Order: sequence, then structure tokens, then C-alpha cells
Amino acid sequence: MAADACAGSTPENHKLAIDTLALFRPLITITDTDSLLRDLQTD
Repeated sequence: MAADACAGSTPENHKLAIDTLALFRPLITITDTDSLLRDLQTD
């Protein structure tokens, strides 16, 4: 999941959503779009 590619209704709600999703590690990985794009280029 690219944390910088999703939005919350406020910055605080965005942080709360990311923090909640972090509870599901290792089922999901929180990253950013730059990292995702780099990974796609190396595949």
C-alpha cells in the first residue's frame, strides 16, 4: 500500500488510517509510490 497515494479527510484521519493499516503487518506492506515504482522497474 502506498501511503502517499491515499488520502484522508484530514491529515489526522490519514495518519489514523495508516496507523490502523499498520496493525495488519505482515499481511500488507506500507510504502510510498517511489519505492513501488522502483520495484516495478527491477522486475
